[in-house]
Amino acid sequence: MSPKHIILWGGWYGSKNVGDQALLLSITDMLGESVEDVEFVVITANPARVEEYMKRDSIYSFQALHARRQFGKVVKAFAAADLFIFGGGVPFYDDISHSLAIGLLVTLARLFRVPCILWSVSSQHIRSWLSRAILRYLLSYASVVTCRDTHTHHLIRECSTGGFSAQIVADPAFTLRPNEDLEFAQKLLMRAGSPVFERFVALTPRALRGRDGEVHTHYSPRPTSDRLKEVEVFASVLDWLWENGYQPIFVPMNTVAPDDDRAIAREIVAHARYGQQALLIDEEVYPREAENVYCLCHAAFVARVHGSVMSFLGECPVMMYAFDLKHRGIMEQMGLSDFLFEPEQMRAEDAVLMMSRLLSQREAIQAKMRLKHIELVESARVPLRGAVEILTMKRRV
Repeated sequence: MSPKHIILWGGWYGSKNVGDQALLLSITDMLGESVEDVEFVVITANPARVEEYMKRDSIYSFQALHARRQFGKVVKAFAAADLFIFGGGVPFYDDISHSLAIGLLVTLARLFRVPCILWSVSSQHIRSWLSRAILRYLLSYASVVTCRDTHTHHLIRECSTGGFSAQIVADPAFTLRPNEDLEFAQKLLMRAGSPVFERFVALTPRALRGRDGEVHTHYSPRPTSDRLKEVEVFASVLDWLWENGYQPIFVPMNTVAPDDDRAIAREIVAHARYGQQALLIDEEVYPREAENVYCLCHAAFVARVHGSVMSFLGECPVMMYAFDLKHRGIMEQMGLSDFLFEPEQMRAEDAVLMMSRLLSQREAIQAKMRLKHIELVESARVPLRGAVEILTMKRRV
């Protein structure tokens, strides 16, 4: 019996970002465990990076192809494919070249009659007629459509025809299997400068830039005042933590410029009164170990979606610096919307009070997180059932 060929595209799988890597690993884990004899093709702008971490962290067979430079191989992959997946993350936003790439991939799927599913996708605001038209083109063909938040659900309803609606499901990374050995995480903390593992609080900021390709597409451009506000807020929380007997430690989710979390961490350290007392993990954190790093912490304050997911998986109560739509969506999924710091309405003092409340309610929050995790895993597996049904029908045919 020949293997099933599955193509995955998520826009950012080739980045050095824990979240994007966790999405690809979790989706392929679920499929590999549920479908006998499966091979994956990952379409990406950075095949070498995908190959590096998939060989390290995955047991499944895969091929990474550059979307443009290996377009001929991409076409051949579609000719042999059994399923095409828009996999997690934020694939929908206003950018002409990005939207055209989506349109081309959907056209290849249609041409070769490859079933297409949207696996727990999220979106930014989409205002351009072209981006909306291409999304409508995709929705008219997709067999299964799932999203991870209410604003994406609303957008899909607007762009679909015939009363079509998506199902809201959990982020696939909630199913990610961790490294069972805590040793790697412990060594990370030791190299960061701590010989004792107690009373850590993780800080995971994300630099808000106004002139950067990703910021202009994936996010709305931010004025300098927004970046300064983030530095001020994280510095205030850092100072309060140190004054109250906690060890602040910066945990990066991305370690490549221009999106390197360590750069904004150093700005915060320079601004904070007790900045030099903070520790910094000054190296890459891998997805399967990220959960363990947060597990060693009492709480976390993050500005990255999958910083919050990894913290949740590690049963580490988390508050979110919510500068974008997707931050609200993921915190609502985790039942932690009471711990959304909204920079446009709130002050640094409010973040300190929120962290104090988070730590004071830590055990009760952890108990709720354990129950919620069971629910989220079940929800995250909903797209899997649709994928398996499609692949089973194709095998019978």
